[in-house]
Amino acid sequence: MSRARKNGVYTPHLILVDEINRKIYMEFIANSVSVKKLVRSLPDYSHPTMKELIKRLASVIAKMHNADIIHGDLTTSNFLAKATNETFESEDKVLEDIKSKGFVLYAIDFGLSYMSRLAEDKAVDIYVLKRAFTSTHPGAESSFEELIEEYEKEAKNADKIIERYRNCLLYTSPSPRDLSTSRMPSSACKKKKKKK
Repeated sequence: MSRARKNGVYTPHLILVDEINRKIYMEFIANSVSVKKLVRSLPDYSHPTMKELIKRLASVIAKMHNADIIHGDLTTSNFLAKATNETFESEDKVLEDIKSKGFVLYAIDFGLSYMSRLAEDKAVDIYVLKRAFTSTHPGAESSFEELIEEYEKEAKNADKIIERYRNCLLYTSPSPRDLSTSRMPSSACKKKKKKK
């Protein structure tokens, strides 16, 4: 998380690691909701908040990938939208403020993250988000394609990563184990060899 933060990604601050009691203490992100809840609160996917959210998600993922950080569990539940105002009584008021005044996007839950320079690993990260995004938010396929377009503007080696991501889409029969761990073999996303 600290590496992501050093590269411009908002994450909760790590306060304490208690190895004896096996506890991690982190900053609580007040006045925030999961991106999943935010998207579900919108009247439709063409809402201006959705458009802004897509740009910010793409930017955050590109920043992580540019720093060779593979999140490993990109879902709309693992991002928080934090309202710009600081005092609210309810989640509804937080959502209202986010939609009217904007938000700061936080990436959370780095439990499956690792470091990798491989385009295949970055492609799998995006593929995992697509699966989670489109299954959690049916009908949002075009919004996800907008996310890919925005990602291509900021990510280093985006052409290679997106090529590998498109190869991932051709991977049609992952084993139940691969799906249950949100991981797919990166070999599925390797560049296809041309036949001679």
